[in-house]
Amino acid sequence: MIQILNTLAPIFLLIVLGLLLRRTGLAPHELFRQTNRLVYWIALPALLFEKTAAASVAGAAAVRLAGVLVGGMVACIAAGYLVARLLRLPRTSAGAFVQASYRGNLAYVGLPVILFSLAGGAASSSAAASAAVVALGPVVPLYNLAAVIVLLRGRGGQVPLWRRAGVLAGKVAANPLLLACAAGVAWSTWGPAMPAAPARTLQALGQMALPLALLGVGASLTMPSGAASLVRASAAAVVKVAFAPLAGLLGGLLVGLTPQEMRMALIYLATPTAVMSFVMAEQLGGDARLSADAVVVSTALSLPALVAVLAAT
Repeated sequence: MIQILNTLAPIFLLIVLGLLLRRTGLAPHELFRQTNRLVYWIALPALLFEKTAAASVAGAAAVRLAGVLVGGMVACIAAGYLVARLLRLPRTSAGAFVQASYRGNLAYVGLPVILFSLAGGAASSSAAASAAVVALGPVVPLYNLAAVIVLLRGRGGQVPLWRRAGVLAGKVAANPLLLACAAGVAWSTWGPAMPAAPARTLQALGQMALPLALLGVGASLTMPSGAASLVRASAAAVVKVAFAPLAGLLGGLLVGLTPQEMRMALIYLATPTAVMSFVMAEQLGGDARLSADAVVVSTALSLPALVAVLAAT
């Protein structure tokens, strides 16, 4: 239990600190907008590149892990549409509901939990951390692609999907997390040993990614807007933090994940709804309020979900 506490406490304390900094005015909302850009474009890509460039035997494990995450995504999308129909949500709300049901905060919450859980472990922990990082490369753009599809589908005939196909392809190809992972894998495969100066620079940049990201998550949280919204957000959150790990458990057993790989997969799948889901819903005409409420509720529910995952694995 102490190990679980030591793994999760830093994550959620930093999230709470970000919320307190914004609510008390010690750090304005604009500051977090800028630090989120810094994390997304510089710090997190540096962390991903440094981890993948140092990887040696992450390939097969990363493929298995990514496969289970994608399978969990598909299962949650199906479950999200089913629950949205049962709740009789309007079409624009259904798209946001489905996105909130599958889109986990992999890089900003899942990855820190995994790295903290591996800290001080056996020598295999380094390879496991590399696999966890490399797996994000294909999964993150697939999350973005699925989000655009379900949100535009929620808008019906207002925005033909084919009109956005080129823009969408460009955004996926230019995703900094995908590019960082691809560059790191290429360096690990064909590049020389990285000189000390750039390696230490990347490590320093990567070290600021996770705390800044978690502070930004906390700063983005707002209270649900009403009882009806709370019910809808809670339903999406239950699919995200409870159904997703169960689907991942089944998928992991089918593909033969090792116990360590299973733990990483279930941690990723038990993460709360990503803050980016609110941004995407707002940009594509979805129910942004529902998305924001789902982020808050799922963040609260993810704590017991992650405790259960760590205790069980």
